[in-house]
Amino acid sequence: MILRTLIALAFSGLALPAIAQTCEETQDKHAVKIAGTDSQGRLNTNVAPEIYGNHNFMQELDNGWVFVLSAARWGWQIAVFDDETDVTAGTPPLRGPNPREIYGWHFRDADNTGPNTGEVNAPQHMRAFVLSPRAAGTPPGPDDGIGWLKIEDFGLSDLEPGEQARMSYLKFNACLSWPKTEADKASESLDFSEVDQEIFGSCGLDLAKYRLEAAICTSAEACTRLDSNLASVTYNPLSLSPTTLAFSATSMPLNSHARAAGRTHYLLKASKGTEPSGVLFDLIMTSTTPSSSIGTSFNVNYDSSLFTPGSPISAPTDFYGAYNPDSLEKNYRTR
Repeated sequence: MILRTLIALAFSGLALPAIAQTCEETQDKHAVKIAGTDSQGRLNTNVAPEIYGNHNFMQELDNGWVFVLSAARWGWQIAVFDDETDVTAGTPPLRGPNPREIYGWHFRDADNTGPNTGEVNAPQHMRAFVLSPRAAGTPPGPDDGIGWLKIEDFGLSDLEPGEQARMSYLKFNACLSWPKTEADKASESLDFSEVDQEIFGSCGLDLAKYRLEAAICTSAEACTRLDSNLASVTYNPLSLSPTTLAFSATSMPLNSHARAAGRTHYLLKASKGTEPSGVLFDLIMTSTTPSSSIGTSFNVNYDSSLFTPGSPISAPTDFYGAYNPDSLEKNYRTR
């Protein structure tokens, strides 16, 4: 049964889950592993999730999707909700036992007197399912993804002969993977697009003299290390008032685009040739018209509620902007 489903997925144009069940992001695909709960009560992707009884399992992804195991008569059913749409609904086959259904009787023989040795046509430990907003039965599209769930351990109830067994305990690993959009790829790229170049040029940056550079922090662990470095090296606060922070213009190091604490943090440095110019573009403020001046230091307006001395500055609002290399004025516009 599961082989037939995998063949159907293959013919649908979707990549099949690797036999080793890896869950790694690539240049072209997102990959999110469903996390279990460790002994401290924290979500941990190194811990296999568990569920039992009539409980439901739910976990929200960063993109807003919600992975769900909903309690059913004989076990649980897999769903992934995008708002109110279950994007797994198109998983084949559309009739008969489906990989999204994790039922106890799938693992028992026809009369429920022993394990299923092949006489019951039902999916087993490895479940693959489609991730698509399209209606069931429609052709696959380029934005469709795939998910897998591997049953690591389970417990069954209602094992009397003639009954249909119910799964009452489940330990599993699961991963969701879907294609990255062009916008996703652009946001992660180390290169500035033609649109970015045009925006900075229109803000006054002489692109004949200065080149745009950026480095990106793509993981929470890397962002934490990067922000710690920025806190100790990058911002060298000379003074602090309720709305203004003074920085040393020469203390700002390499460019970064870091995501931390759910907020986007940008720093940009324009370089002249191979020599750092000290001309910096800084996007950690919430004001669209910050006053600024450059000398040995410069001041920027910011939301004081977002800054604690000794910790990174972050802000929920993103801006585009650039220095004019002649007047050293900072120009901003909302993104």
